[in-house]
Amino acid sequence: PDRLDALRRAAGQDERAALVSLSHALIGSAGTFGLADLAEAARRLEHAAIARHVNGSDKDDGAAIAAALV
Repeated sequence: PDRLDALRRAAGQDERAALVSLSHALIGSAGTFGLADLAEAARRLEHAAIARHVNGSDKDDGAAIAAALV
């Protein structure tokens, strides 16, 4: 629950570095427990946050993806 709250906060405040870190951790946790759909959603969030961090594009909305996770 704490990580999901942190993920929501990071997405809501457009903290891309935090989104990358938190989503990456979620990928690992979901994989450990065999939650493939959650891992894939977290992977999409991580990639969106990286893309926006690198090129400043608003094409992928990290907040919308994070909202879909929780």
